[in-house]
Amino acid sequence: MLSVSKIQDAGAARAYYEHTDDYYSKEAGASSAWHGKGARELGLTGTGPVDSKIFEAALQGRLPDGSVIGNPGTGHVPGWDLTFSAPKSVSALALAGVDERLIRAHDEAVKAAMAQIEERAAVTRIKEPSGRIRQERTNNLVAATFRHETSREQDPQLHTHCVVLNATWTDRGWRAIESREIYKLQKEGGEIYRAELAARVAQ
Repeated sequence: MLSVSKIQDAGAARAYYEHTDDYYSKEAGASSAWHGKGARELGLTGTGPVDSKIFEAALQGRLPDGSVIGNPGTGHVPGWDLTFSAPKSVSALALAGVDERLIRAHDEAVKAAMAQIEERAAVTRIKEPSGRIRQERTNNLVAATFRHETSREQDPQLHTHCVVLNATWTDRGWRAIESREIYKLQKEGGEIYRAELAARVAQ
């Protein structure tokens, strides 16, 4: 399934997401990473685990290339948490059963679903000289992904937080995101994740 929620506080988000609980799967790969064409534009992809200082600054609207979005600290929406959760049966087999293959299948399914969301939900608003506001599709997102493996009750629960930052690249520079398209794709994004996961588990 996929849940979507708005992030309210950059500092609190940093403290929560950077906490890792990968007790069950030490060999399944990095539990955090940068994702998206926007992250590639910033030179973040392929750099290893998410740097917490860069992450918090970006949530505040201060990007690694020096760009500033909105008015950081005063009303800027940091981003949105898209959380992909594996079915309980998969979580139990992957974590308690220490099945690295299932954990990798989950990671790949998350990437596949996020690629579709990036292609269809990366939208910003442009104000034309006439004063008219129009939407522009940008096809790029900056996302930090954090794989967690236990529930709040400390039971095995494989899930990944995909934190989509409120930033997308345009030919005018970095702009804030129009988030309605992300919410519209919540149900379909969850269906894509489940289908991709099922296909990979069956291999």
